[in-house]
Amino acid sequence: MLETDDTPGTGWPPPFDQELVDEGRALVRSQGGIVVVGPPGSGRLALARRIAQPWPVRIHRGTMASVATPYYALRRLAPHIEIKDGYTPADLALELDRRRPLDLPAVTVVLIAMDLCDRASLSTLIERASAGAIGLIGTISPEALQHHPLLGAAPTVRLTAFDSAGVARLLRHRFGCEPDPVAVEFVRGRSEGVYDAVVDVAERAVELGLLARVEHTLTLMPDPGDTSELPPVSLSPGSFHLHDLLDVSTEMTDLLQIVALVEETDVHEVLAVIPAATLDLAVTHGVLRIDGETVRFCSAAESAAVDSSLTLARRLELHDRFSEHFPRTFEHPRAAMRAALCRRKVRRPVEPELVVRAARQANLEGLHREAVAITEPDGSGDVAGATERAFALVELGHHAELHTLLQSIDPAALTEEELTDFILLRWAHLARPTEGSDDDILVGDARTVRRRAAVLRLATLWATAFQRSGDDLEHEIRTLIFSGTLGPLNTATAYLALSTCQRNGGRSQQAVESARRALDMLLENPLAGASVLDPAHEILAIALLDALDLAGAERVLVAYSSRPAPHGRAARMGHALWGLLEYRRGRIGLALTHARLCLAALRGNDPQEISGWVQAMAAELLAQHGLMDEAESLLERSDLAPGVTRLQHDLERRTAEALAFDAIGRLDMSLRLLHGVVRQARAAGLRKAEIDAAAALVQVGGPDMAPILSRAVEPGTDAAGVPAVWARFVRHVEAEDTTALFHLVGDLSNLGAVVLAAEIARFTLDFGGAHGRPPSPGERAILEQVAFGAQPVPSS
Repeated sequence: MLETDDTPGTGWPPPFDQELVDEGRALVRSQGGIVVVGPPGSGRLALARRIAQPWPVRIHRGTMASVATPYYALRRLAPHIEIKDGYTPADLALELDRRRPLDLPAVTVVLIAMDLCDRASLSTLIERASAGAIGLIGTISPEALQHHPLLGAAPTVRLTAFDSAGVARLLRHRFGCEPDPVAVEFVRGRSEGVYDAVVDVAERAVELGLLARVEHTLTLMPDPGDTSELPPVSLSPGSFHLHDLLDVSTEMTDLLQIVALVEETDVHEVLAVIPAATLDLAVTHGVLRIDGETVRFCSAAESAAVDSSLTLARRLELHDRFSEHFPRTFEHPRAAMRAALCRRKVRRPVEPELVVRAARQANLEGLHREAVAITEPDGSGDVAGATERAFALVELGHHAELHTLLQSIDPAALTEEELTDFILLRWAHLARPTEGSDDDILVGDARTVRRRAAVLRLATLWATAFQRSGDDLEHEIRTLIFSGTLGPLNTATAYLALSTCQRNGGRSQQAVESARRALDMLLENPLAGASVLDPAHEILAIALLDALDLAGAERVLVAYSSRPAPHGRAARMGHALWGLLEYRRGRIGLALTHARLCLAALRGNDPQEISGWVQAMAAELLAQHGLMDEAESLLERSDLAPGVTRLQHDLERRTAEALAFDAIGRLDMSLRLLHGVVRQARAAGLRKAEIDAAAALVQVGGPDMAPILSRAVEPGTDAAGVPAVWARFVRHVEAEDTTALFHLVGDLSNLGAVVLAAEIARFTLDFGGAHGRPPSPGERAILEQVAFGAQPVPSS
């Protein structure tokens, strides 16, 4: 059962430490003034106030309305000083010296938004600060500082966005537990690491049930209901210039609202309909920035604030007015998704091409409900983006609607890339292929039929790669890749099939190379959708885990899991793979948390057929925690899980069940399962499954089982990764070389493969007492640490 923990943390820490405050005060004393630089929401005003605390303070907030009025700021700061028309800064300096109303340390002036302070006041105050007559502290955004001629040489104290480690520290402090990497990246990505936005995103996510403490870990929860996106982050008090700019002119309002609406806008298209001076003003004051050919907001919080203020009628008006002038802008996937959703909400027609791009982006972001809404059939019954709609229905578990849709699709109307998805969906959700069942695919002229036959062959090889492995299958896949009959997306899919074949054949390093090539190809292709990108991330992550590149696997999983909506496949498979990674690292509690989260995410919808495997994995983890009753209950559910169509998955499930049975003391059941897996895996050429089961046999049954493992790792096993570890292990066992086993434990420990190291350490402790040389007292102490305390040891 998944239970959340409401133990409070210690609150949000400040966005800066005392060292930054001390640095600022020292600069004020030595230089007379400083500029506090940071993005909106970073805490720059709070830092300025803290720096100024030792002295009496006068504050002025610059505004767009006052920036053109000479001496406006100075009149507000010192209303009793008469500033005559025509005064130059030098005249005013003499008057101030005579009257001395702003002496340091009697007064420190804090200027909020120096870029919106009039130039005459700013010049005078800077001169007074340089002369030591006042202390001056100003705040400004990094972008506005770049465009301010008076502040180029000013001493600065900078607040920057928090990186992932910084966000993790904030979350740890606030919630009193360790945040997992997915939760950290989820918050950092939405907030861009800006302090106020981090606070807002995290608090709202907890309120909505997207983030929760589970077993002392802050983690991203499976889909809690109909919530597909967090509300936008709120504006910080320092984001005031945004409101000033919105009131400058109708053109400025249009500019800021359209950029917020579509998120990134082509600069040439903007300049064709918006005066250049308007864009320059927004850029100069740090609200918008130009990146190459694109205009976007400097602050995600400010963009979200403008976007959230738009009514549906205003959104539609902006789309209607600007879409024909912004063709390149609306080619951007996120802009396309927003435009299509806006039109669907008011029941406006959406062009088929826009539907496809919008639905693809929605699925990539995990917004499957939005993908279904975007691809609603029109009055004629036609479905634009049918395969994207089918993918979303799979993720949502809407099986009846999916079956109806698949039966209605004409394969002849699909592109080659759509055809691959359709074939695999039809085989998985309607019926397995039989002779003649796919004849409706092979239509068109001779060239078209040849290319469609290649797609059909690709689908067959993809399905086969999970059933068997071997040189012949690998050769078939390579032949298809280099035949020239597949388009770019299907070529990447073929590399994923090759990676799967290589991994299942025990060649983990080759599997990594093939999967990485596929993912690189897909990430460079704007037409790649979630139906191929999601499996690409999963296949690469699994290959990296097998290759014992745990840091690499984490990077891939962070990229895979940290999408705007933690739903669907990324929640199910993401948590399963995170659980496997944390298990390899020896973080048993965190691995169990991810396993439970995965099971919660499945909720009766298990298109990847992983429920039995995850239940068995969770059962072993529960047994290691001493929760035997819950472990046995999960094992019963695992055994009753629906049949698995992919043999590789079924073998992995049964191996996990065997390890769980061993953990709860059912040795006979464990051995029976493992012997069966070894036999069936060997018959199918699935060497990875054979090696894993044979290695488990040695761990469970002792050295007498070593010949079975030796046969599994016979010549041809990869020179790296888990298969290579077991090949090395069994050689040392057969040679009764305790010293070599000790060094193997060290190598694994230093790789971070804590559980593998612990398993071999426990074996070595038992083995050394009955075979070969017993470990020395020093070696025994280290092996015991690794076996029972997960400590690193010296490598060979």
